[in-house]
Amino acid sequence: MEIQQLITMERKPNLTVFTGTKAMFIKLVPLVLEFKQRGWPYRIIDTGQHAELVSHIIEQFGLSKPDISLDPGQEGVSTLTGGMRWMLRLFLYLLRGRNRLKEILFKGQEGIAFIHGDTMSTLLSCLIAKRAGQKVVHVEAGLRSFNYLHPFPEEICRVLTMRMADHLFAPSKGAFENLQRMGLSGKSHLLSGNTNLDTMALTMKTPHGQIPELPDGYSLATIHRVETIYSRKRLQAVVDTLLEAHMRAPVIFIQHPPTVKRLRKYGFDRKLEDAGITGLPLLDHARFLRVLKEAKFVITDGGSIQEEASYLGTPCLLLRKTTERDEGLCENVILSRMDREIILDFLDNFEDYRTEDRSQSEVSPSTEIADIINGFR
Repeated sequence: MEIQQLITMERKPNLTVFTGTKAMFIKLVPLVLEFKQRGWPYRIIDTGQHAELVSHIIEQFGLSKPDISLDPGQEGVSTLTGGMRWMLRLFLYLLRGRNRLKEILFKGQEGIAFIHGDTMSTLLSCLIAKRAGQKVVHVEAGLRSFNYLHPFPEEICRVLTMRMADHLFAPSKGAFENLQRMGLSGKSHLLSGNTNLDTMALTMKTPHGQIPELPDGYSLATIHRVETIYSRKRLQAVVDTLLEAHMRAPVIFIQHPPTVKRLRKYGFDRKLEDAGITGLPLLDHARFLRVLKEAKFVITDGGSIQEEASYLGTPCLLLRKTTERDEGLCENVILSRMDREIILDFLDNFEDYRTEDRSQSEVSPSTEIADIINGFR
């Protein structure tokens, strides 16, 4: 049954929003709020990958708690072993009968399931929704690095998900063209931007908690990707970069628990502490954006932070060999390719890369998605 048929039923469509990671949910929040504003009933299913962080986002935006948690009682995945156990628990859902799974998660109804991005939560949510007979809408589709090892496992997750999903929403012309090259143009829709634009516009307008006192002229660093922290060589390069950066602007290092554990494993944490680099616990989205906005520059391996830095105009050094995103590239975002010369050139000339703040955009990709779905009536 097509989405058009589901929408035209006398009853309103059964809308389900899957969340898992912090970044995944942050970019779906404005879509959830759009559903809420239009009076469309929806349900939220949390995979539990970043359960504790998701709860903070729910509180920030005044949303209801997830209707269902696929991994209840867990606080989120913080280790590789924990991640494997979490994936196994979710795979067990796929062993249930189709009708039973539909009854447990979707009240026995067919409907539309919304997923986002390229994480393991994205792929597993897609598999579960398809198993239960739902139509799957993939938000932020079409991003490609064309290298299955960089980033890993995200490139694999996104390709499999795009193949299986029923409707694909591309956040940029480049992403849409990738979908066309994959032969998926028949189910693809081009948006005017990423839903992260809506999230940032909402977040920057809302009150925020107390921001920690930070040194004047600070820079910001945040590292968390699997291919970075589980490679000693790559993590050593990150530490060397932070030490170099600290000589130019005091580094505030956001502490992701898995990253901290890997730094301790290799004794890298002591090098950073001895150099006087300040560690800072994870911040909620509102406070993080304000810290990012005021930073001299940011060093990261995160795609969403690349986007946010590009919108805010903050100079950004992307510690990755490749990126699937084009936001800010060759403007305020420099892809390091893990090349020391590129890294040092950025650190010596970071002031040259600041651009204007474009975070208050006039477009609303979330509204566009809802309009397209509504247009199927």
